[in-house]
Amino acid sequence: MSDTLNEIVIAGAGMAGLHAAEALRERGFEGRLTLVGEEAHRPYSRPPLSKEALTGVGLDPAHGGPGWLAGHRGLQLREDSVIDGLDLDFRLDTRVVGLDPAAREVRVQGPGEEGSLRYDGLIVATGARARRPDTDLAGVHVLRTLDDAEAVRAAFDSAGHLVVVGAGFVGAEVAASARAVGMEVTLIEAATTPLTRVVDPRIGGILTDLHRENGVDVRLGVGVSAFEGSGRVERVRLADGSAIDASLVVAGVGVHLNTEWLRGSGVALFEDGSVVCDRYSETSVPNVYAVGDLANWPHPRYGGRIRLEHWTNASEQGRRPPATCSPDRGGRRSPRCPISGPTSTGRRSSSWARARPPMRSPSCTGHRRTESSSRSWGVGDAHRCARAALHPTHHALPRPVGEAHHLGRGPRRGGGHPVTVTACLGHVRCALRTFSRSSSPGSSVRRYRKSSSLTSNTSGAAAMHRALLSHRS
Repeated sequence: MSDTLNEIVIAGAGMAGLHAAEALRERGFEGRLTLVGEEAHRPYSRPPLSKEALTGVGLDPAHGGPGWLAGHRGLQLREDSVIDGLDLDFRLDTRVVGLDPAAREVRVQGPGEEGSLRYDGLIVATGARARRPDTDLAGVHVLRTLDDAEAVRAAFDSAGHLVVVGAGFVGAEVAASARAVGMEVTLIEAATTPLTRVVDPRIGGILTDLHRENGVDVRLGVGVSAFEGSGRVERVRLADGSAIDASLVVAGVGVHLNTEWLRGSGVALFEDGSVVCDRYSETSVPNVYAVGDLANWPHPRYGGRIRLEHWTNASEQGRRPPATCSPDRGGRRSPRCPISGPTSTGRRSSSWARARPPMRSPSCTGHRRTESSSRSWGVGDAHRCARAALHPTHHALPRPVGEAHHLGRGPRRGGGHPVTVTACLGHVRCALRTFSRSSSPGSSVRRYRKSSSLTSNTSGAAAMHRALLSHRS
């Protein structure tokens, strides 16, 4: 960024945008800090939208009329007093629609406001929006924002049969939440296993069995060809010609990146709309940085470029551009990269670590590999997966499993990254919690639940490992 910083604009009022604002204030920036958000709400936590916001578990109040989720303490990223202390110029319910780098201005549109915001530095954190099905029938929803969650929750009260299209993170969590409140649920996925983009098919198979054991009708390997009904959705037509009655549909079929406003500005974009960044989150335009879901940067450890759609990456990457406003000690900036968790010493390292060459030696007992190996997912990995899935303090796999191998697929380039494995394991924990009340006494889900209550990491992982083996045998 420029030597003199008086005005910084953060485009995007989500996780990444808020963390960028906090980091700037922590580093002593005292100038004008403008946070522009398309939604009418202050920054909030998105992960509960597909879980607690739909089931009401852990929320007080657990439901309400229109607007009941707005400002709910269960969704707050920070207390209002903390956000007020950042002295932000909030521009909520306002869209960024263009960028003029020569004039250093961001064009915005909002209720009663249409103009430009000047900046010395710009942080692009506009994220993504849910891809909507090609239908205008009522009763077909997506789930990305707080308002989406309110609409889906309200529909739960009157719907009979829910059809979820897409068995990614959002779709699978919505299906589990709907079953938890007693709804009939059909989960449709065009791929042969859920979460096919981020985990090994065997992990996807376990998740499939968990859903089926708990009453979800899972349809794999078939897509949706049409939504049918008279004014409101009544059926979902599948590609094989069959039809499923539906009074409510929730689609989790990916996202569109909110970067259209950057086209023609000189900021380089890939074909998918992701922003081309360097190792420090800088874009092709001076004084403009990009963070979060839309940022695509070269990973100094794995080679190639990556883009992550995960809240942990959004929160921690959001803190990086402010750090580059001033050089590190000695006048040299150090490239940083996300890593996947506990080190060989058992300590959890920061998700942002100094870049270094790929590891050639194992960091956990019994794991043998070389830099170029591409072995399949095995028993030792199942044990480590179990430990990560059962114990929230272990949010990720040890480095050889989490970093060098995508559960047997090797490091990904472009749109995926091994860190998403940790999100899958978090989803396993969520599914176990959601399904625990409805599990039959002898089911493998019940065994998972029992093993997860163990206090010893080693014994708990071993119990989970035995349950996995018995479940798949």
